[in-house]
Amino acid sequence: MPQEKPEPDRIRDLEDALKEAERRVAEMRAERDQAFELVEQMKEHVSDVDALIDSWIEAFEMQLSEDGKRTRDAQQYQENSR
Repeated sequence: MPQEKPEPDRIRDLEDALKEAERRVAEMRAERDQAFELVEQMKEHVSDVDALIDSWIEAFEMQLSEDGKRTRDAQQYQENSR
């Protein structure tokens, strides 16, 4: 039968384990916060890129074709470039 640790040693071990668990929780919260910040930065980046693409679509007067692609009428392009 295993011998149990004296009460003060057992309490000290439990306190150490608790401190380690609290340290790990704090570490995980910091990692979570960094991940949330990165997600926000990526959302802003995607939003900026979407706005840029929309401005190109408008500037080049592109239309959505039947096959789902953005195109310009080639004839209109040649007329505008003359």
